[in-house]
Amino acid sequence: MDQSLVRLTNQEAIIDTLRKKGPTSRTDLAKELDISNPSISKNINSLMKKGMVCEGEPVATEIGRKPVMLTFNPDCLSVAAVDFSGTEIRLCISNLVGRELKGKIIKGSEDFQPEDIQRTVNELEALATGVKLSALCVSVPGHFNPSTGAVLYANRFKNCAEINLKELFEKSFKSLPLLIHNDVKLAVSGEQEFGHTNNTQNLMYVNVGVGIGAGLLLDGKLYEGRNGYAGEIGQMVSGFSSNEEGQTFEQLASTSALIKRVQAAYNAQEGDADEITLKQIALAAQNGNEICLREISSSAKLLGRMLYNINSTLDLDMIIIGGGAKELGEIYLSELKQIIGSAPKTGNIAVRYSTVPNNELMGAISVASRIALQKAIELTEKEWLKWLNT
Repeated sequence: MDQSLVRLTNQEAIIDTLRKKGPTSRTDLAKELDISNPSISKNINSLMKKGMVCEGEPVATEIGRKPVMLTFNPDCLSVAAVDFSGTEIRLCISNLVGRELKGKIIKGSEDFQPEDIQRTVNELEALATGVKLSALCVSVPGHFNPSTGAVLYANRFKNCAEINLKELFEKSFKSLPLLIHNDVKLAVSGEQEFGHTNNTQNLMYVNVGVGIGAGLLLDGKLYEGRNGYAGEIGQMVSGFSSNEEGQTFEQLASTSALIKRVQAAYNAQEGDADEITLKQIALAAQNGNEICLREISSSAKLLGRMLYNINSTLDLDMIIIGGGAKELGEIYLSELKQIIGSAPKTGNIAVRYSTVPNNELMGAISVASRIALQKAIELTEKEWLKWLNT
């Protein structure tokens, strides 16, 4: 058996256990991971030399020697994350558990321009001055080839077709592990790492805004599909027949579709609603406005029926709703819960709003942290010291 592979596997398991459980003794680690005590000690010593594991004060017990508790050191490495999912571009440098060390928000636009991208790279480079970065993850609203950086589908980057994101970031951050990934899929990682998912193994995060997209966690792993497009539920078609093409759920149940319906209803009554916002619609509904209540209910029913069907297929534990739809509050969410929960066999499911602010950015931090940890564990102690001094 390849001993280097055994070492990597054991050290990854040790770090993962300490991150999840907190302070743990060597003896308890050996029992939980089914690793011999000598092997545990050897691997712990290696991780301590890299600063990834620390010893705490001995803990008093009724009998025997006081065990020394081991903890994971989240400050041993720093990572960077960039989030292009909103009109504001968010930059963050953090430790391995999402504690921000440095951050910045850059004014962007609905459709990114080449100068927005270059400015972001320059700002991140300035932000990272004096920081030893271990990995970088970039969250984008669309799909890019993670290997080449080429645009596969990214409507908001249509004016940046000549720009290769991967090459642009790599030019400024040479040799730094880099991943460019879809924002909604990263949001799933953010929810899993920082949200109240209770170690849920099967969940779907649904972002309902100008568009509709989803990220899937199945059996504890992010599911991306054959080409990385899994979760494009907004492109599912509703109400078509042999004589009709039908409409996508994005056209019917997105927040932009809701706003258009409310505008049309008001204008039909000789009102003026051309400038109405989602927040105003939510507030009017809370105050009993019949048009807003009706249209919010209609949107929730459309989305709820789609999610009912998806859950009947996948049998999920949890569905998390994020994006602009959160502004619609309990009126919207309660309707979703009622519809999704009415399934005879799969209705026993938690449906709630996201509780993780900027979950796309937090997901990028989570993924960057995993990449950084894996890279650090792969290095020998000699290679680690060389890396620290470069």
